[in-house]
Amino acid sequence: MQQDIYLIFSKQDLSNLIHVINEVKTNFKEFNIEIFIDDEQVKFKESFKEFYSKIGNSKFVIMLITDNFLKDFNSMEIAYQLYQFPDFSERIFPIVFPCAKIYEAVDYIDYLHYWELRKSNLENKIRNLKSIEHIDSIIKDINSLANIRKIMALFISTVSNMYSVSVESIKENNYINLIKSVSCKL
Repeated sequence: MQQDIYLIFSKQDLSNLIHVINEVKTNFKEFNIEIFIDDEQVKFKESFKEFYSKIGNSKFVIMLITDNFLKDFNSMEIAYQLYQFPDFSERIFPIVFPCAKIYEAVDYIDYLHYWELRKSNLENKIRNLKSIEHIDSIIKDINSLANIRKIMALFISTVSNMYSVSVESIKENNYINLIKSVSCKL
């Protein structure tokens, strides 16, 4: 297992989260802990699947969990990679934003529906093709969507049952509690 610590988030949230991302990196750096931002580490022409696997094998992952994160294929593909390890819950540090509706089943069931619908839409589009030759990558995407849907409820349950912190509470103490939690496990 790699000793890297990654920070992952939905790219759709970048403009809203850039301040938080920079604060996390800066505050960790003060304690000589380097945080890798996922997309800053992808090498030119590198396979995303291989990169997701690299993150999945990293020591820890700080997750900025938003509504977009829970609906983002890339973010959830990384979550799926992480979930394959028995120590998944020990390796993630979720920071949950108010827009992520994960604490009530009546709310988070919408995420389950979302992934079922994405998979169903893709399957329906395949059915409308005149020829199904050379669609291996599409079939892989369907399998990935199925995997994401399979772990979605477990992922949300794990994160919502953890003592996770809101971004407001963690910012109040300059990320010290997060830094302590990560550093004591290094």
